[in-house]
Amino acid sequence: MTTPAGPLSRFDRWYRPLIATAALAVIAVVIRETAPVLDSILLALLLAVAVVPTFDVLRRRGISKGVAAALTTLMLALVLVVLLGSLGVAATRLIQVLPGYQDKAEALQQTLKDWMIARGIDPERVFSLDLVNPGRLLSLAGGFFRKPARC
Repeated sequence: MTTPAGPLSRFDRWYRPLIATAALAVIAVVIRETAPVLDSILLALLLAVAVVPTFDVLRRRGISKGVAAALTTLMLALVLVVLLGSLGVAATRLIQVLPGYQDKAEALQQTLKDWMIARGIDPERVFSLDLVNPGRLLSLAGGFFRKPARC
């Protein structure tokens, strides 16, 4: 098959990358706009792929479909509870140790101020920007892990 020779044939090599780029841009916009729905679908697919082998093992051992589905669902719920529990324990532990890190950060800030003064730099001009405020940063991190107030 030969390509037609015409006025547009020499521009054909430029149109293909242009069309491919436009198609990728459209696909990216569609994915971004449908993200909430796609997230749910992809999570369901991930859980299905992760759980189907357990269901198949139970079915091969002669357990009925209903009981195998119930046991698989129970196992998935148990794994979810364990993961959420360990995440809660880790967040609680982080909130407990944050004050110790705040003390260390404030000591480091004082050391930095002393170093700056020794080199003729005015630390008040640097720290007046409130960029290096360990108390504010650590309270922000601690507030991230606290339960939100119910209205």
